[in-house]
Amino acid sequence: MAKQIFSLGLAMLGVFLAVGQIDAREEIGLFLALMATASVAYLFVIWLVHSRRPGPTTALVGCLLLGLIWRVGLVGAVPLVSDDVYRYVWDGRVQQEGLNPYESVPDDPRLESLHTDLTRQIHPTNAALPAIYPPLAQRLFYGVTSVHESVKALALVMVVADVLIVVLLWRWLVATGRNRWWVLAYAWHPLVVLEGAGGAHIDTFGALLLAASWFALSRRRSLLASVTFAGAIAVKFVPIVLVPLLWRRIRALDAVAGGIVLILLYLPFIHDGKMPIGSLGTYLSQWRFNAPFFR
Repeated sequence: MAKQIFSLGLAMLGVFLAVGQIDAREEIGLFLALMATASVAYLFVIWLVHSRRPGPTTALVGCLLLGLIWRVGLVGAVPLVSDDVYRYVWDGRVQQEGLNPYESVPDDPRLESLHTDLTRQIHPTNAALPAIYPPLAQRLFYGVTSVHESVKALALVMVVADVLIVVLLWRWLVATGRNRWWVLAYAWHPLVVLEGAGGAHIDTFGALLLAASWFALSRRRSLLASVTFAGAIAVKFVPIVLVPLLWRRIRALDAVAGGIVLILLYLPFIHDGKMPIGSLGTYLSQWRFNAPFFR
C-alpha cells in the first residue's frame, strides 16, 4: 500500500508544481484539469487507506514530507483562486501606522501613501470596504507584515499552521487507536494545499485553532478547548456554528473564560464605544456564498 500511495503522491507533486507555474485565473481550463487530476489521485489514496492494511510509520512520514514539498513549491506563487492576501497585507500595514483596520478603507484618497504594489491589487469591491476579518486575524496580519510584507511570508505562516494541524491529527489518531494513515485525508487534500500554501488563506490558521480545540476537548481539557475555540472564532466567524456541539462538553466557567478572551481580543479595536465589525454587515446583506446552490 505504501508504495502505491507514494507513487500517487509523486504524481500529485507534479500537478502542484505545474499549478504553481500558471495564473489560475487566466488559464482556467488548464487549472481545472490539473486540480481534477490531483483530486482523482487523492480519492484513490483515500480508498487505499480505507481498504488496505496500514503501512510502516516511516513510509507515512515520507508521504507527509512529500505533502510538505507540495506546499513549499506553491509558496510565493501568484495567489491561485483568491486575492484576499492583498487585503491581509493592507490590514497589517494600516495597523503599523497606528490606524484601525475596521475604520480604514483602501480606496480612501487620504491613505494613498500607504499603498504598495501588492495592496494596489486589492479587488475594487473589497477596496471600498473596511476590514471584515476578526481581531486575532488582524493581529496575525500585523505581526507578519511587521516582519515582511509579502505573499510569501503569509503563505509560509499558513504552511506552518498546516504542519501543526497534521501533528495534532496524528496525535489524535494515535491516542484513539485509529489508523494513523488517515492523517493523509487532511495533509494531501488538494483544496487544503491550494488554499493554504497556494493562497495564504487565513482559514488555515483558524483551522489550526479549531483542531487544537477539539484535540483539547478529546483530552478533557475544557479550559484549553474553550480558549482555542474562542481564538478560532477570532480568526474567522464560521466556527460559531459549532457552538451547540461544544455547549454541554465545556464547563460553564471555562466557557466564560473563552468569552473573556474573545472580548479582550476585540478591546484594542473598539473606538467611541462602537463594536469593531467593519464591513461584516455589508458582506452578510449584499454578498452571496456557495452561489451554485442558490436558485
